[in-house]
Amino acid sequence: MDYDCVYIDKELYWGSAPSNLCYKALEIYPPTKKSKLLDIGAGEGRNSLFFARNGYDVTAVEISEAGVEKINKQAKNNNLKIKTVKADYIDFQSKNTEQYDVVFSVGFMHYVPSALRFEIFDKLKEYTTINGIHIMRTFVTKTNVSVEQTIDDALIKSFYSGELMVYYKDWDILLASEDKKECTSGGSAHKHVRNTVISRKVDSEFWRQYKM
Repeated sequence: MDYDCVYIDKELYWGSAPSNLCYKALEIYPPTKKSKLLDIGAGEGRNSLFFARNGYDVTAVEISEAGVEKINKQAKNNNLKIKTVKADYIDFQSKNTEQYDVVFSVGFMHYVPSALRFEIFDKLKEYTTINGIHIMRTFVTKTNVSVEQTIDDALIKSFYSGELMVYYKDWDILLASEDKKECTSGGSAHKHVRNTVISRKVDSEFWRQYKM
């Protein structure tokens, strides 16, 4: 799917309301200091704007130029500071030197081919601060539930049920759930199955002793 075309044609394709997972971030890792948050696949900025409004130091990564322009415009109109990076996430990750307290991704990771996932998640975990959290939500393959037909299926590589947990076996899992979501994006009604995992990075030596 060409999101540049969609974002140019539509006022706000995904709407302005933040994901319900944004409130989980506030609950689990409130910005009591200048907490650095990375929003991967930020789209038009609905979640990045929410986080910036609530006091996080936000970096929004988005491959669509039209999406980045919308984020910048909304941030300016609302007197919010958001660092935007127009890049494919793999390119961004190869150049990133920052550390983040919160890594947030809703609706992006299922575009990453399965062969690259361990590498991507390992790198993400490297530049997360101790006690920092990851909030991840991906599409999951279920044979009895129809999937999104308006997005190019060749680009979506849905996770298998429980796969997200595999990448966080050495972290503290705070929440793991699976649900069905009614969706009308693209103009047609359909359902997604989504897997959500929220996890916290812990000191490796502490974790080793805890597991003994």
